[in-house]
Amino acid sequence: LYIFKDGRLFTTLAVSTGLYNERQPYNETRSGEFVIISRVGDFKSDNLVCGMGLRFNSGDLLHEVPHVKNADGTKNYKNCEPKLGSRASHGCVRVQRLKNADGINMTWVWNNIKVGTKLVIWEDFAGRQMEIPEVRLELGHVVEAVRLQEVQQRPQLLRVVLRAPPPRGH
Repeated sequence: LYIFKDGRLFTTLAVSTGLYNERQPYNETRSGEFVIISRVGDFKSDNLVCGMGLRFNSGDLLHEVPHVKNADGTKNYKNCEPKLGSRASHGCVRVQRLKNADGINMTWVWNNIKVGTKLVIWEDFAGRQMEIPEVRLELGHVVEAVRLQEVQQRPQLLRVVLRAPPPRGH
């Protein structure tokens, strides 16, 4: 996840997106232009707890990598955290919880991305990819822009761009 601030690369975070298969092709993270429509917070998905959910696309979420709640109340991330950087979700975008070298993680995203923020997810399906923006790319009026980190042998080219909503009356 590449995060741009004031039109310049700010930092990167590891993410996982939807793991589609023949039985469940709907698990692929959808591409398109969306708006963050609500702050869901923590929610359960089967036996997993997903923190700091930001809803877009009327149902998909950008959220912290899921964990399991242990009997003693502690959080266990060992099943999902190692999958960051590869497809692993049912369509949501899972974001790393541990702070990177810049001190940024999903908590920063939760605290800085507001309802009404435009979210653009570019396609990564073979033959439908768009060019990867250069690190030096100036994004003009974009307040925040994000795209998936390229990892492993099959780079994920899905990109997410967050734009601040226009001022009222424009």
